[in-house]
Amino acid sequence: MTALVSTYTEEGFIAGADSLRLDLRGQVVTESATKLFATEHRDFMGAYGWAGTTGLEYIDGRPALNVLDCACRITTELRQCQFSSAQEFVEDFCQRLTDFIARASLGIALPDPKSGTEFLRGMFVGYHRNRPFLLQTAFSVSNGYLQSPQLTQLVEAPNDFCIASGSAVVWDELRQEGVSQPSALAEGTTLVKDYVARCIKNDTDPHC
Repeated sequence: MTALVSTYTEEGFIAGADSLRLDLRGQVVTESATKLFATEHRDFMGAYGWAGTTGLEYIDGRPALNVLDCACRITTELRQCQFSSAQEFVEDFCQRLTDFIARASLGIALPDPKSGTEFLRGMFVGYHRNRPFLLQTAFSVSNGYLQSPQLTQLVEAPNDFCIASGSAVVWDELRQEGVSQPSALAEGTTLVKDYVARCIKNDTDPHC
């Protein structure tokens, strides 16, 4: 599972993710994957990242759709649009991504996780009109059909460490060591790097 986290300080956001990518059979595709991207939009300056199934395949195993490539295309499309809120930007972004997947889904084996229906999670951190926001969205499949994306979190100036995807065990370890919410970018960067590094090294928690 991807470790995808963020934290906010008055100096700015810090977001981090691991760089491992697996295929649908659990085989390593690369250990240097990019999972965080700039939003590149004047109405929402920040970053977004993905956790879950980002590479969809046809039923016979052939590659069908790279969700990350679709998201980058959407980033370019949205530069021509205006948004009145952070929520509007994220909802438009995620609906366009769902539409991309839906148009390409003929013959694609859509994920249907045993533990639930969510197969992809998005985390967005950034600024709308100089106000900081953290948003999360979930993409799911139900009875073999792609569902509309759901906004699961919308927080202005978040005051806690956000684990969009990752290990609660690792976070508990850090808190037991006295780690608290960072007050500056340098502290936040150290915390995010430490958390992600520990998730990568942990071989006992199945979320790592």
